[in-house]
Amino acid sequence: TELILRKLKVSQEVRLSTLSAALTANLAMNPYQERLHNQKSPLTSQQREVINRHPIQAKQKLEALGIDDKLWLEIVLQHHEKLDGSGYPNQLKHQEIRREARILALADIYSAMVTSRPYRQNIQHKETMRQLFMQRGGKLDEKLTLLFLSELGIYPPGIFVRLNNRELAVVIGRTPEHKAPLVASIIKPDGQFF
Repeated sequence: TELILRKLKVSQEVRLSTLSAALTANLAMNPYQERLHNQKSPLTSQQREVINRHPIQAKQKLEALGIDDKLWLEIVLQHHEKLDGSGYPNQLKHQEIRREARILALADIYSAMVTSRPYRQNIQHKETMRQLFMQRGGKLDEKLTLLFLSELGIYPPGIFVRLNNRELAVVIGRTPEHKAPLVASIIKPDGQFF
């Protein structure tokens, strides 16, 4: 979220509100998170309702805690809305959804896809990028999706890569050359840790 906001030259005030929203958007899901994360069966209608209400409840909890930053609260409320109206809680469409909420939605979707669950393995970065690309212009903002994918890059920090010398490394940073990230080797070609 921060990478996109910086790339768009968003003011610090808006960035801080957006990042605050990013850190608190799923606040109302905390009591259910572990149970849902470990659940192997499909969601019940009651669970789906809890999920669909969590942006409203998160906003209410933040207000109860004294948060009065309107932008922060609006982004929390809108972070699961989709351009085609299929999102929740208010089925907003297109320009009804704040740009900052659309940016947060991309980061939230990406994070969910690359995180493994008991009922499915994590989706590999390359496939996640493909799926996001395919949703651009439909559910997701086309320009923001392309910017998100560009900023995320082929090798985003945190993913593992196999080097030409057969070492396993983790990407720890970016370089000007998108195909040559900054890495830290963690496993030697013989399988031993460094």
